[in-house]
Amino acid sequence: MQRMVRRAAQKPVDDRLFTWAAVGITITILILLLKKFIRSSGFVDES
Repeated sequence: MQRMVRRAAQKPVDDRLFTWAAVGITITILILLLKKFIRSSGFVDES
C-alpha cells in the first residue's frame, strides 16, 4: 500500500489533468449519446 501511495504522489500534475479531461470527455459523449437515443426513441416531444 505504501508503495502505491508513494507512486501516486510522484505523478505529475499533467497526469491528473489528463485523467480528469478523459473523464469529462467520456461523460460528455455519454450525455450526447443519451440525448440522441431519447430523441430518436420519441420519449421527449419538443414540438
